[in-house]
Amino acid sequence: LQPKKLLKKLFDNYRPPKIIGELKLKLPNIDNYNGLRIFNEYKKGLNSVRWVISGDSSARRYSPMADASLFQIYTTDYSSLMQYEDNRFFNVIAQKTNSSFIYFDAKEETGLSWASPIQSWLELSRLGKREREIADDIFKDIVGAAK
Repeated sequence: LQPKKLLKKLFDNYRPPKIIGELKLKLPNIDNYNGLRIFNEYKKGLNSVRWVISGDSSARRYSPMADASLFQIYTTDYSSLMQYEDNRFFNVIAQKTNSSFIYFDAKEETGLSWASPIQSWLELSRLGKREREIADDIFKDIVGAAK
């Protein structure tokens, strides 16, 4: 009944996921999302492995913005991605976390797992001025959908 009030409380109490490891990767064809599909291949046979594109990187799904070539993902395990490690020319940052809330309401589309609009809004709201403007657009869409 009061989406703005609920989102304000969520914002005030939000804590970013605890990152327990990070791996910089160079994936092919990242510019057209094909490189990210590697994660679905890597996920097959590893039922306990979860991954999602971060809220920051998922913002391009919810608001008009320039497509960046650097993606950030959250995952429960990245050991099978070590073959793509590249600390100099990376285009993906895989962050290992056991936080489960980042997967809440993730949007599966074109074989990729995108963070929810709320997760995108929460992450962008804590960044620079441009990102906060994008977060405001996403916020308006979230509130509009709740009416």
